[in-house]
Amino acid sequence: MEYESRGFPLAVGSETAILDIWGGGTGASLIKGWASIPDNYVTRVPVLTLDRILGDSIKGKRTLILVDVEGAEYMMLQGARHSLENEPRLIWMAEISTTEHQPDGVSMNPYLKQTFDIFFEQGYKA
Repeated sequence: MEYESRGFPLAVGSETAILDIWGGGTGASLIKGWASIPDNYVTRVPVLTLDRILGDSIKGKRTLILVDVEGAEYMMLQGARHSLENEPRLIWMAEISTTEHQPDGVSMNPYLKQTFDIFFEQGYKA
């Protein structure tokens, strides 16, 4: 069995940019206020789209995409339009919070429906 693992010192988002990321390590998020991370625990990071990172490297390959982007799932999927159309279809395993870790004043993930709609529009099922 062949697999490839990549590590990049950047965030994944909807477009190429340099954005603020709050927190550090595995809990860092592009969402301000995520998991009660203090506003002053912030760093600027490069952001690329998943499409740009993967390019054609997954074309024609069975691929598992494991997503744990601390609240930025919708942003990540907006930058994965080409990857979502891959054949064979990608296998996605994504952690998507509904009410947990939301910023103060946010009771429910404001992009929950839109996140799933992106998958459903491409024929994926949950």
